[in-house]
Amino acid sequence: MGRNRIQRPARKMKPIFIVFCEGETEEAYVEMLRQYYRLPIQIRTKVTGNQISSKLIQRHMKHESISPRDSVSAFLLYDLDVEDVAKKLRACNAVLLGSNPCIEFWFILHVAERKAFVNTEECHRLLKQSLPQWANFQKGQLTDAQKEILWNNNTQASKRARALDSNRNPSSTVYLLLDELNKHRSLT
Repeated sequence: MGRNRIQRPARKMKPIFIVFCEGETEEAYVEMLRQYYRLPIQIRTKVTGNQISSKLIQRHMKHESISPRDSVSAFLLYDLDVEDVAKKLRACNAVLLGSNPCIEFWFILHVAERKAFVNTEECHRLLKQSLPQWANFQKGQLTDAQKEILWNNNTQASKRARALDSNRNPSSTVYLLLDELNKHRSLT
């Protein structure tokens, strides 16, 4: 007579977040979040530039999941200063983490409140003038001092961003990613 095998519960994968980024600065920011949060989830970044589409998102999500039970979430971390790109992003089936005009505006919200219209060049100038740690800011890179500012002030930045109209300049909805990461933090 054969032995009865013990039925093991089906293995469940860690939740996966795929963050599609416009460029290297956005990717560096997501990598910083992964490093600081240290959660039992997988956070993957894909720099796709202006080539983003629903088809591309679905292909990557399908590639990442092993079974239909897997939790794979897609996020779009993009600048919203170009209307054609913003329109294309809004048509995608993913959480839009847009900053208008650029990701540097989200960084500014970590150190100051800003409600008046601003363009990309002015964002870069304001960021570099905000604190000595930002004086040598270069796109695609975040120094350890800059990471500390972003980490230590992310609650204040989220509060400032929530007070802005997300359909106008300036605005940022990057806090939506932080909300999701904080939800997973509270579950661990």
